[in-house]
Amino acid sequence: MLAKPLAYMNRSGEVIAPLVEREKVEASRILIILDDLDLPLGTVRFRPRGGTAGHRGMESIVEHLGHEDFARVRLGIGRPEEKNMAESDYVLKPFEEDELPVVKKVIDETARLAERVVFEGVTDPVTLVIKENKEGI
Repeated sequence: MLAKPLAYMNRSGEVIAPLVEREKVEASRILIILDDLDLPLGTVRFRPRGGTAGHRGMESIVEHLGHEDFARVRLGIGRPEEKNMAESDYVLKPFEEDELPVVKKVIDETARLAERVVFEGVTDPVTLVIKENKEGI
């Protein structure tokens, strides 16, 4: 099952917990994919379990599920270059045109990684760094 909550990420737990309970999903079968300001754009990090790292969306999920025993893939989006831009404004703004090739590759690689986690049972941590060079990606 693939679910995309329509709530803001910071309230994801309110959506995910009832779905997990209703569908009787085991913790080991949950994979959360989320953005991460603390990772640079192009970094994809899979961990089979872990803490929230201060991510309010992950905090909501942990709070509502009552545990941290689920896998997660963090997609780096970096921090705003403008010092006075609010994080909430930054995460909701569209990517810049020159960032789109990296974003597309991140989406493709994340889909492949998610398939490996779900269908092949990958549990070892994985970090991918996707960058654009002069020849493209």
